[in-house]
This record gives sequence, structure tokens and C-alpha cells, in this order.
Amino acid sequence: MRSRFAAIARPPVAAIILTGLLLLAGTGCAARSGSTGSRTGALPIDHPPTVREVIGDWNDVEAAALAGVDQAEATVRSVDRSRESDGVLIFDLLTVRDRSGELTVERISEGRTVRGVEHESARLRLTGRIGSGPLREPDTERWIIDRVARRLEQLRGVEFAPLR
Repeated sequence: MRSRFAAIARPPVAAIILTGLLLLAGTGCAARSGSTGSRTGALPIDHPPTVREVIGDWNDVEAAALAGVDQAEATVRSVDRSRESDGVLIFDLLTVRDRSGELTVERISEGRTVRGVEHESARLRLTGRIGSGPLREPDTERWIIDRVARRLEQLRGVEFAPLR
């Protein structure tokens, strides 16, 4: 036999979910309104990508990206080499949180010759973008960029280096 108070004791699941979403939406806007610098308090549509410049060997970029991305709990799904002759490699990424992203490595200076010895090291710009819009993950981007930059520094000027 069902109690006449059963409906009161257990609110419908949809009502609980809706209430939770409304509370989250309200606190999210309130928390962000002061930090965005916006007078309307609206959520930012997008964040700028994470960018870092490093010195590294162009021929080590792919190995450094594979190792660094793996250390940052992500994987390289594919590499776009269509602009490699222009000094650009684009890595298609997938994080453990199932977020798609992109790591772009651009050679912004050529190697140089010092006292008759050619050096392959060049200035490289690493640009990371994980997720999109309000679902961007700047912390994950920084983590990936840091790991790739560290690996490029380990490989600079040597044929190989142990993974650390």
C-alpha cells in the first residue's frame, strides 16, 4: 500500500536537475562577472590560445610533441604537414577528458651559422587550444605547452635524450 505522502517525500528527478542547473548558472555568472571586466557580467565567449616561444631544433618538433602531449595525458590523433615547408606543423589532439584540441608549432626564425658551424636551433612558437568557447581548458593547454617546451629543450643540440 502506497503512502499518501510518497509524492511529497520524493520530488521528481527533473525538478532536482532543473534546480541544480539554475543554481549553477546563477553562481557561475555571479562568480565571473567581476573577473571578466565586463559591465554586463556575461560569460566570455572565448579565451585567447596559450602561446609560448622556445628555442629548439625543428627536426625534433614531432618527437617532442608526441612525448610532451603523452605526458600531459592527451594523445596526438594526427599531424597536418601540409604547411611544413612554411615552417608550420599542426597536431590534432584529444585529452583524457575527451576534449579535442590543437597544438600548432611554428618556426619563426631559421637556424643560424656561428663560427662556421651550422646550428639547427630556431625560435619556435607553440600555440595550444583545447576545447572551444566556454568549455576551453587553458590549464590543460599550459600543461601541454610546458611539457612540449621542456622536451624541445632536452633535445636541443643532441641526437637523443632520455625521457624524464
